[in-house]
Amino acid sequence: MKPGQLYLSVIQPISKQLSVADGGETFLIQFDEVTEAQGLLLAAHWLHGEVSSGGFQGFFGSALGVVAPEALRGFELMRMSKAAEVVKSAMAKFGKLYLREKIERQPKLDKLKKPGATRQETDPFFSHDAQFQAGFGPADFATQADAFVREHPNVFFRPAAWRAFAHPDGRAWAVRVGATGFELRIGPTDDPNDPPVIRARESKAPEAEAARLIKEQLAEGFLARG
Repeated sequence: MKPGQLYLSVIQPISKQLSVADGGETFLIQFDEVTEAQGLLLAAHWLHGEVSSGGFQGFFGSALGVVAPEALRGFELMRMSKAAEVVKSAMAKFGKLYLREKIERQPKLDKLKKPGATRQETDPFFSHDAQFQAGFGPADFATQADAFVREHPNVFFRPAAWRAFAHPDGRAWAVRVGATGFELRIGPTDDPNDPPVIRARESKAPEAEAARLIKEQLAEGFLARG
């Protein structure tokens, strides 16, 4: 799996549910309708992409600037503390109360610009841009975001129900599908002294792989339970 593929699979389902073009009020209403951790990761992803291509000046000057508070919380959630500190410092240039609306940020941005002939001289966020990229250390944003999703799947997803199967000879197993993979539970659950084995598998198409596995096991004589 390529770096970033895992975390992108987490935010893809909600990427079209959040609009940055309709202002802060609409964005916050929509944000309340998605899983919070997914929303925070999506906001951090958007900020990272925009700052990487156009710097903080480009980010704050675009409609995406509406997500800055959630992006900050996303970096904090994933323990990207140095990047979070830079984002917080950049946001502070707008005052104690961050301006979500682009129409309110733009006059402030114009006042923050400095005289000069080069971007280094005129861009008030020039040093922030370099500090932000350096804040991720040896591992880039995608790698760290993947690692956080892998270590904390339940922060992003509510566990699905187990689909259980049993064989007349006493064998039992179950499968539970998530957005980025599936879990297998091997063995019966009625003996506290001999708990079942749980195995997690990543997959690009977890539902299809689980369906294939179920089909194979039904052909072997397993029957669905419940």
